[in-house]
Amino acid sequence: MASITGQLARNRDLHFVTNPSPNLFRRAKIRHFFVVTDLIGSGDRVWNFLESAWRVRTVRSWHSKGLIRFTVLAYASTEAGEARVRSHPCGPEVVKGRECPTIRTEFGFNTNIPNLCKKYYRGTKEPLGYKDTGALIIFRHGCPNNVPRILFEADKGWLPLFPGRIGSIGFDDLRPKFTGVQYGDILDSLGLSDLGRKQFFLKFPDSGKKMILVMCAIRKGMVKPESLCAGTKLPLHEIDDLLKIGIHQGLLTRTCRLTDLGVGTLGSVITKNLAENLPKVEKSYYYPKQLRLPSKSI
Repeated sequence: MASITGQLARNRDLHFVTNPSPNLFRRAKIRHFFVVTDLIGSGDRVWNFLESAWRVRTVRSWHSKGLIRFTVLAYASTEAGEARVRSHPCGPEVVKGRECPTIRTEFGFNTNIPNLCKKYYRGTKEPLGYKDTGALIIFRHGCPNNVPRILFEADKGWLPLFPGRIGSIGFDDLRPKFTGVQYGDILDSLGLSDLGRKQFFLKFPDSGKKMILVMCAIRKGMVKPESLCAGTKLPLHEIDDLLKIGIHQGLLTRTCRLTDLGVGTLGSVITKNLAENLPKVEKSYYYPKQLRLPSKSI
């Protein structure tokens, strides 16, 4: 990310600058302030970046006159972290690639998982990571400090998956098991475990499978893009595209509900296996399949 932003800044036609000082803020008359990050976990780090610009009196003056706006670009964000960032006085827009799952969002109020993290972590810091965020995301370039500490801190008899928060060590071991979208696992979590194993479903193109995932998640009551992202494990930009396609095809309403056509289409997909296994009924009676006008009698 540092390389990309640096290249943008070197392109003089784009008028980007990186890490501007207060004097550069005034001299360059910056009108759009971006914070670029991989993860919004607790929101503290992004808040501090925004605060560093907000302390400049000129910036606050420009903001009050509508001359400058703030945007945070993140690959992933937790629900709590995003709420904290949005609460900053500068009123930033948050653009993210996907919702970051946490222990709370994935396991609800089940205390077994937090208790397990506390049992095998014997340190004095937050067992669920910084600010007890409990984030469940790992990057190839590193392991965030917001994840449970048993994932990256070693102890007597305990070997973490990502020692020293080095993401590539454990990532390479796990990657073969998690390549692509795990349709079977996702459908299982949506209460449709049988569908993911059916041959007719496996023959669908990926776009069709993903549309079915989204429709199944909406059928389970997930309406917001963030909840659909968490329920289907698809990135937000794909969720947005699938919602637009579903609305265009008449499968979804603009409020992300299944239309009558959507209910019927999804129902036919879910019950297809049942229909294929129904016994065939012998035709006992003859009946005409089409009618024609009787011949004119003389």
